Parts: sequence; C-alpha cells; structure tokens
Amino acid sequence: MKQIRILSILLIAILVLCGLSQQSSFAQGVGQGETDEISQDGPGQEAWLTIWSRVQKIRLERMQAELQLSKETMSLFAPKLEQIDAKKRAIGKERLVLLRKLKHLSESKASDTLLQDTLARIEANQAALEALKEENKALIKAHLTPEQQVKYFFFQRKFKEELHDIIEKEKRRP
Repeated sequence: MKQIRILSILLIAILVLCGLSQQSSFAQGVGQGETDEISQDGPGQEAWLTIWSRVQKIRLERMQAELQLSKETMSLFAPKLEQIDAKKRAIGKERLVLLRKLKHLSESKASDTLLQDTLARIEANQAALEALKEENKALIKAHLTPEQQVKYFFFQRKFKEELHDIIEKEKRRP
C-alpha cells in the first residue's frame, strides 16, 4: 500500500513537473541541453548557442524600443536581467536532468529513499526557480517605472509567443 501511495505521488509529481518543464524549458534551455536534446537534422549545439545569442540580442533591442528605455537604464537593467536568465536556463537544464532521473528511477522500481531524494532535489530546484522569479520582479521594480513594468509584462508575453518564429528565422540565417 505504501509503495502504491509513493508511486501515485511520484506520478503526479512527474506530470506536474513535465507540464511546468514543457512550458518554459525550450526557452530556458536552448543550446544548453545535452546532445540528445538537439535534433539530428537541425543545428548542432554551437549553432544553437549562436542562434540563442542572436535571439537574446533581438529581445533586448525590442525591449528597449517597446519600453522606451534610455541607454542608461538599459545599461543597468540588461546585464542583471541576462544574469537572471542565465541562472534560469541552468536551473531548467538541471530540472530536465532530474526529471529524466526520476523517470528512470520510477521505471526501474528504485527504492523509496532514492525516489524521495530525487523528489526533494526537484522541490529544491523549483524553489530556486521561484527565488529567481522574485529576484526578477525586484529587478523590474527597481529599474522600471510602473508604466514600463506594465509594458514589460506584455512584452514578455508577446515575445514568448513569437519565440518559435524568431528561432526558425534565425536558423535559416547564414
């Protein structure tokens, strides 16, 4: 009975975390993943890093224009934002590794101790991501006016929606 309960909790955790992972792992982990994450018919890891670098440049240029940020504000805001984004990508990469491990452990009927340890690491990973989200909110409040904060919120949503198209365009670029 205890094993069924643990497996039920494990299954729920996998489903929830996979859902969270799918929402943001692509944007957070492009070019940062293991080689099996890179399509054989697509660009290699080095090409992904170049593409992702150009996507980030596009993002910052559009952000500066849409939020009407001064060069001074941008010079203070952008590096800190990029640091937070890099940390998010690292956490996203770690999350994918942990989810793979959890899936492997559940399929191999690992001990409760291993399952609990991995679940605890996933929870810690999620907590680290939440802390970065709070850090990001504080950064936004510290550097942007309330009007710019609203524009930033909508800019982020719009950019995420356009991200796939931007990446496809950048992949075709020489």
